[in-house]
Amino acid sequence: MTEVIAATRARFWLVIAASAVVLTIGVVFLDRYVYQYKTEAFLDLRRDLLVYNTQRYAFYDKKQLALYLESQPGPDSEKERLLNEISENLIRRNVKPLLNSSQKGGDGSVVVGLELHSQSRDSAESAVGRLRLLAGYIIDTQLMQSMRNTLRDGYLASMARSRQLDTQIIDKSTRLRDMELSLKEMSGIAARTPPSRELSEQRLISNVGEAGRYLPPRVQVIGIESSMSSLRGELRELTVERERNGIRLGFYRKLYEVLPEFRSGAQMFEFFSTFVHDYFAKSGESENVQAVRNELMAAVVDHLRAQRLDRLYFTAGPSVPISRSGPIPLFGAIVLLASLSVAFGIVLALLVNAVSVRWKGARAINSSTRPSMPDRLSVASGPVE
Repeated sequence: MTEVIAATRARFWLVIAASAVVLTIGVVFLDRYVYQYKTEAFLDLRRDLLVYNTQRYAFYDKKQLALYLESQPGPDSEKERLLNEISENLIRRNVKPLLNSSQKGGDGSVVVGLELHSQSRDSAESAVGRLRLLAGYIIDTQLMQSMRNTLRDGYLASMARSRQLDTQIIDKSTRLRDMELSLKEMSGIAARTPPSRELSEQRLISNVGEAGRYLPPRVQVIGIESSMSSLRGELRELTVERERNGIRLGFYRKLYEVLPEFRSGAQMFEFFSTFVHDYFAKSGESENVQAVRNELMAAVVDHLRAQRLDRLYFTAGPSVPISRSGPIPLFGAIVLLASLSVAFGIVLALLVNAVSVRWKGARAINSSTRPSMPDRLSVASGPVE
């Protein structure tokens, strides 16, 4: 302790300077990174985990984030900070999906909400604003991705279904014509055949295929007429479905002709809802038109609303922090940092003092071991001749 006190006194200003530098750096680090205004919230969401994970990679798109922020109110400083900070690590650290406990870990897991966290070193309002921007961007990105996928899949499905319906109607129409010919021929045979007592008997033999060949002609006529009636019913259903699909396909074609580029999913959602209303208002009020309109609204608008993608559904928070928080109370952290700074200064003084003492000792040793030079005017002793 005596040596420590002596070294500290000898290097007092070095201790003060080193402690001040370390304390200043530590305070800046605490203020900027450790102690901040922290807020949290829970956002209601209903999504399949596989779909969520697929769309999660779009959260890191800085270009899309910039477009979204342009359409949002708020200070430009917070928008700029979020744009600079957005990354996969930020999303993983501050956005945590909560899974349905009954399905957790399975392939069909469902995301029932998002735990959100945000922080700011400026103010509590800044932290809350940043969390709202982050939450809005995450929901809006999923909304836009889902809208694009749903509309594209619906358009392609309508085109494929149109060709499929045409093929089915052609096949059934051909079968109906064949049955009409068979009915005409069998009716002629039945007219030439005398009535049979067996016609009134109950039979379990099929009246179609090879087994039907051995039934009385009048029974076969009844079977053909029954099959034709069923076939006509199927054709009517297919015709109605083809008409509805034609309405749906016309809607998608017109939609993609006028579909603009959007800065946010909310704009795309609003445009689609308005377009559906305006398009079908000009198409009349027939049953098929109403059915297609209701189907589109249910498949797109109502489906996305059920997933909580049309707006932010906060079930808790965002909390408004009263003061900055960190691992331990800020006053205790500053006291601990000051103690560590002084200790660092003392250790540095001891090291400098030890190096100085060692260097001086080395110089003294070198001086004592250096050989002395002989006198230039030395006189040899001895008798003089």
